[in-house]
Amino acid sequence: NAANDRVTGAGFNSWSANTYARYSPDATKVLVAHSIYFGVIADHGWIGFLMFVGIFTGVFFLAKRVSRVADTDQNYRWVSDLAKMIQVSLVAYGTGGAFLSLAYYDLPWHLAAIVLLLRQLLVREGVWETKPKTLAEKLQLSQGHA
Repeated sequence: NAANDRVTGAGFNSWSANTYARYSPDATKVLVAHSIYFGVIADHGWIGFLMFVGIFTGVFFLAKRVSRVADTDQNYRWVSDLAKMIQVSLVAYGTGGAFLSLAYYDLPWHLAAIVLLLRQLLVREGVWETKPKTLAEKLQLSQGHA
């Protein structure tokens, strides 16, 4: 109800007695959401919720790309394995978080930072191609020419 009333939600104090009395259909007792999703919606509204989900969705797909790029070089197989395990961890956080109030737990944010650092490692080592290829270069690579 808070997110539907205020686009930015009720803020970090969304579970106070005053806020609860204003937005709860049954304000006789204060309860928590027991879900990262409903907790973020209450605290930060729909915009904050879309940002929250968007960040972790983006990190998930970046980890997938890191894994694929790292698979091209045998020396960075460990990077691929780590990126895949981070994907598994994010799925576990997203699934378990549907039933727990862990929206501000720090580990998922650490995992996001690790994925970004892994990408930077691959860029620094020259495994991750940062310069976009021209159409001619892409055609040469697809035909097996270097």
